[in-house]
Order: sequence, then structure tokens, then C-alpha cells
Amino acid sequence: MLKADDQSVTYRELGPADESALIEFLVRNNDPATTRHFNPFPMTAKGAAAVIRTMPLDHYYGGILAGQIVAIGMLRGWSEGYSIPSFGLIVDARIRGRGIGRALTRFTLDRAADFGVDTIRLSVYASNKQALALYRSLEFEEQSRATIGEGAQSDEKIIMTKSIAAVNLPANTPPRGFIPVATPALVGKEREYVLDCLDSNWISSNGKYIGRFETSFAEFCGVQHSLACCNGTVALHLALLGLGIGPGDEVLVPTLTYIASANAVTYCGAKPVFVDSEPDTWNIEPAALEAAIGPRTKAILVVHLYGHPANMDPILAVARNHGLAVVEDAAEAHGAEYKGKRVGSLGDVATFSFYGNKVITTGEGGMVATNDPALAERMLVLRGQGQDLKRRYWFPIVGYNYRMTNIEAAIGLAQLEKIDWHLSRRRQHAKQYQARLGNQPGLVLSPERPWARNAYWMNCAVLPTDLTVTRDEVMQQLQLRGVETRPFFYPMHVLPPYKPAAQNGKFPVADRLAAWGLNLPSSALLTENEIDYVCDSLLEILNGSRT
Repeated sequence: MLKADDQSVTYRELGPADESALIEFLVRNNDPATTRHFNPFPMTAKGAAAVIRTMPLDHYYGGILAGQIVAIGMLRGWSEGYSIPSFGLIVDARIRGRGIGRALTRFTLDRAADFGVDTIRLSVYASNKQALALYRSLEFEEQSRATIGEGAQSDEKIIMTKSIAAVNLPANTPPRGFIPVATPALVGKEREYVLDCLDSNWISSNGKYIGRFETSFAEFCGVQHSLACCNGTVALHLALLGLGIGPGDEVLVPTLTYIASANAVTYCGAKPVFVDSEPDTWNIEPAALEAAIGPRTKAILVVHLYGHPANMDPILAVARNHGLAVVEDAAEAHGAEYKGKRVGSLGDVATFSFYGNKVITTGEGGMVATNDPALAERMLVLRGQGQDLKRRYWFPIVGYNYRMTNIEAAIGLAQLEKIDWHLSRRRQHAKQYQARLGNQPGLVLSPERPWARNAYWMNCAVLPTDLTVTRDEVMQQLQLRGVETRPFFYPMHVLPPYKPAAQNGKFPVADRLAAWGLNLPSSALLTENEIDYVCDSLLEILNGSRT
């Protein structure tokens, strides 16, 4: 089943290349067996194709999720010579109720205004109460009703109209119709480098871009060695295996993190031991480490959450006193700094993620960084199925196929060449959020301690606890306004795989952050107007929800 929160929904006009997908969507979502509301006129593939091909002046706009069309908005009527064009909206039944229809309606009506249209009309069945409520909320006015069908299969078809001038979407309409929480910014030589891979046939796990990316990333972090791999989770697995973490061992992990941090420990047969968060950085609480250390503790896994570096000096001091390794999970913190040193160079080994929503991306990908040559060599062997580095096809140990492709590395190198731009844009956005929201009572934004430089992977807000609505209800209201947000991660100690191991421990800081924290739109491509709209929308909701 599709989920609208799996990744960002984008909105665009559909063209000839989308015809097959559009036909399939129309057929599936006009089938009475699968649609929620009565439709007396199911559409065939032949009929859908005829409609699209014989009405060339019509316009179709799509909501795209995970490469699939999940909603369409239609502007039709010009081909038939109608003086008042019509609007149609279809949302995939699997993801209705998530604000996608509202966002696409606004996006489509904006396009109608571009064509000089004064009035738009639509038809909706009376049984489709959700759509009817949507159109009424956008001030469409009912013009007529007619009964369609007979007996139990009958329904009322309602004709509604709307002045485009009046819709001209409230003053604070999302500038792009919908503002996603994150999108990749491909602003460098990504296309050039990828085409070079294709033209040269170097598309797999060998090729010049892998070495160039690894070398450049090591220089960026200020370390001697880095190894590219297929994602950030396996980077953590490699780091822990390289350190010798195995069955019976324990690793201290912040409870407030993405589940990959704990899973990687579990992959090794070891046990994650959870530690509460520090209130002013949201990272692992150094003062709580001593009490969590036991005879089987072998490492501390530090997560630089949402782009802010952890308070490393006291963490490293505890590690030295107990002979523990320190692993930096820097998946969210490319370019963040602790006392002038970049994350990735602070512990024994560090890992990064290059997923599509990260500061820089390879689509999917990861990196391990270290100054320890012996550790780097062990991880290199493990990454390549355990193959001996000097004897091809000789495998002295069991390893893993965790390699990155040359195409992914090509994208990564292009991204890394522009990382100063990426980081600068995120800092600008953080300053704008701070300027607009920083003086709101009880609202806490992404921190930046005096000794830190936040990478601002996500611009975050922890909501006041005196609201008459929950965090999730605030997010729902933002979604209806065309603003996508994400909740903070669930703490590990509440998740089914790890709740028993937490042994009913107390994690009050993490629990509060997880209950009230959310990620605001944070892409490097955001405009000032978009951030202003996000802030206006959030302030409107907060001001109307105070006790």
C-alpha cells in the first residue's frame, strides 16, 4: 500500500511521456470495485486513451509519489469549445485523506489562472462527501443538481463553479502548491558525471568516481581514510564489525535516533543499551553514560541528531576511562563542526548516509571514515565479500556486498563539490526560521551551542506543551495548508524490537522531544517566500491553539 509519508509528493504537469501511467491511473480509479464512492461510468483503457488523445487542449497535472501518479487534477473544456473550462480531481483511494487532493487542487487552479480563466466549473457526486467538503472549503458554489442512475445505484451529480479571482488562493497559499519537507538539490555536475559513467560503461562498483569521491570526502572530513558503501545503515554495520563488536557485547546508543543506529548493533549480535538525550543538543546525554556502562560494554555510538554535533569532549573522556571505542553516526550531519573540527574526525570511526533527503546525496549510499589504517583495511575486506585484497577470489572470511556503484559515486562527487553551497543555504534557512519563529513562547527551534556549527539537515521545532492540540494535529493542519512536515523519530525504547531490552528505563527528555518535535521543510532549494509561508501557517495554527 502506498503511504504519502514514504517520501515527498511532487506536483507537475503531465506530458506525452506520462500517457501510459495516466491511462492506467484513470482506469484503476474509475472502477466501482476499487473506488470508495459510486461512479456509474467506469472507464476502460481504450476510453481513457481516446479522451486524452482527442482533446489536445486539455491539461493534466499529477501528484507524484515514489515515481507513481497518485492524484491528477484536470483542466478540460477548451477542446470542446466550452466557455467555462472544467476542473476534475482524482486521488488514489489508497492515500486519500492526507491533504494531497487539496494541494493538487490549489496547484491546478493556479495553472488555470495562468491561462486567463475567470471561472472554473466542476461536477461532484453527492455521495463523495470528502470531495464535496473540500470544494466547499475552497468556496466553490453549487449551481445545480441532477439525479444520475436508478434505484439503489442512483446518486446526485452536483455542478459547482468558482471564480478564479476569488480562489487566488488565500494570501498565504504555498508558492509551489505544496512544500515538501525535503528534496534533493542537484545543482552541480551530476548529469555530466553520470553521463560520463554511461558513455564509458563504468556503471558498477568499479570506476574512477568511487576513488575520487572517497578521497575527496576524506579530505572534507579531515581524516586519512574513507570507504564508500551502498547506504548509511551498512556503513554503521561495517564500522561496528571492523571494531570487533559481536555477540554478547553491548553498545551505548541514544534512544532518540533513527532505528538504523540500533539495528546495526543488533546485526552484529550485540545489544544496544539506550541512553537519554541532552536537553540542549537533543543528542546522547554525556552525564548518563557512566550509569549505562557494564562489564560487556565495548563502544559508544554517538548520533549527531538532525545535524547538531554531540558534546564530544565528555563523551570521549568517558570512553578513554573505560577503554571504549567511539562510533560517530553522522548520517545527518555532513559538514557539522565540534569546536572547529568536522564531525567524522572526532571518534574512532564515523559513518555517513547519502540518502535522497540528506545534506548531500547519491540517491542511496553511505561512507565510513577513519584515521585508523588497520581498521580501514578490515572494513575494506568486509565490504567486498571478505575477499583477500592481494588474492582475487580468495575469501579468508565471510564478508558482505556493501559496495557503492560508480554512478552513485559520480553523483556524490558532484554534490560534494558544491557542499559549501548546500551548507550555506541551510544556514540561511535556519536564520530565517529563527527570525520568524524564535520569539514564540514555548517554541524551541534547532539548537546551535556556542561550541557547535549545526549542519541543519532538518530545521526542527519542538512545540509548546500548553497547546489545545497535539503535535500530530498541528502536522495535519499544516498538511492541509500544503506544508509537509515529519515527526521526530520514535525513541528506540518504545519500539517493539527494543522495548523489552529497555527494561522500563526512564528517558524523560527523549520522550518529551519525540512527543512534541517536528521537522519543518528543509531543502536547500526552499525560497524565502516558501519559508515565510511555512512560518505564517505554523504561527496561525499555534495562535489559534493556545490554552
